[in-house]
Amino acid sequence: LPIAAVYFQVFRLFKSDEKMPGLFRFDEQVNDEQLDLQLAGPYIVINPNASDLRIERRWPASFFRAFIEQVQVNHPTIQLVLIGSKSESSYVTEIATGFNTQRVINLAGKTSMRGLINLIKHSNCVVTNDTGPMHLAFASKKPTICLFGPCSPEQYGQVENTKIHYKN
Repeated sequence: LPIAAVYFQVFRLFKSDEKMPGLFRFDEQVNDEQLDLQLAGPYIVINPNASDLRIERRWPASFFRAFIEQVQVNHPTIQLVLIGSKSESSYVTEIATGFNTQRVINLAGKTSMRGLINLIKHSNCVVTNDTGPMHLAFASKKPTICLFGPCSPEQYGQVENTKIHYKN
């Protein structure tokens, strides 16, 4: 069962008649925060991280670099915005190094939570490991490529606008 359904089963044990809600809609409820960033057109948010506590969920840096190279060749007008926390910034820098900084923008450790939500909200697509920004993309109803493993994507149910890649 998806995690949310499990929690609602617990609620029902206590005779709660709550219905399972939809996701909080960030695109309607969060005010924009100005980012000190010039995005010249469509962009994809890439989250190559999975927190310091769950690095086994990370796709290898070489795979993200190959993905970025392919997007640059096949979609020359798309900008790629890499995100992550301050503690993840060295890993993101490893991925971003050597790319044109106007096409591949490293924002690891440089956004607030509201700025991150706004960045995802206005993106054309999100590519992410199984981690917090994935759920922000779900809540924003953004087309999302989700990279799962070793945890199963079944924990989060079927979310619209997603393509799941799973390696057990």
